[in-house]
Amino acid sequence: MSEMVDALKNHYPEYFMEAGELGILMMAIVGLSTLVESPHSIMLQLIPDPFFRLLLIQTLVGFTIAGLVYSKWGQRSGIHINPVVSLVFYRLGKMKFWDMIFYVIFQCLGAILGVALTFILFNLLLGYSYSSLNYAPTIPGKNGVWGAFLGEFITSFIFMFVILVFINHRKFHFYTGWFLSLLIVIFVIEVPYSGLSMNPARTLASSVFSGNWTSFWIYIISPFLAMFTAAELYVALKQKVYCAKINHDTCERCIFNCTYEQGFFLK
Repeated sequence: MSEMVDALKNHYPEYFMEAGELGILMMAIVGLSTLVESPHSIMLQLIPDPFFRLLLIQTLVGFTIAGLVYSKWGQRSGIHINPVVSLVFYRLGKMKFWDMIFYVIFQCLGAILGVALTFILFNLLLGYSYSSLNYAPTIPGKNGVWGAFLGEFITSFIFMFVILVFINHRKFHFYTGWFLSLLIVIFVIEVPYSGLSMNPARTLASSVFSGNWTSFWIYIISPFLAMFTAAELYVALKQKVYCAKINHDTCERCIFNCTYEQGFFLK
């Protein structure tokens, strides 16, 4: 119990940053989906092809993620913004137990609050009703449940493996955020199959407000299996993991089991 209290007392800024970061991401996802796909949106006339509207949304979401990665909050908290990513880093020995638990809790709360705040802003500024927002639920698409499961597995595996490769590479680690942003854009091709979640907290927040819990289990189990498989493969290749931060800035404190400086600067 004392370890839990100490973690909350000493590391609460990072927990709130994780919540804020995922809240901002959900505001981008839900806000952009509503603005672009709303029946009253001018984008329906400007971009009649639904694929290119989706590509626009994914590109802007990708830029949002890059912005969060390189923000002061991202440099401080490590910008996991995904419960499975935190679980993977705990498995790799880079997070303490209570830090991992609080990261997961605050990520879920941040995602839910982000969608709630999006509704409030749209309602006050644009007059949108509760039912008129596109909460961007992630549900199985044209290939059904197993098509969605496979799509989530492939994208989640690639996403986690790329994270591990880039953050632990001397030359490429600074560009991790931009490459993850590019992956989000490339993964637009998977959206018709699962909705592209890779993130249980992201799917949870959309489901809470949309009321659509269709095959919710996919968006927990598939990313979990995929990201842990990616981590096990990375370790099996005898690659080192220096820190749990996606963007490590030595000017910001690090609450993880970090060997970043030894890995990159003392060789």
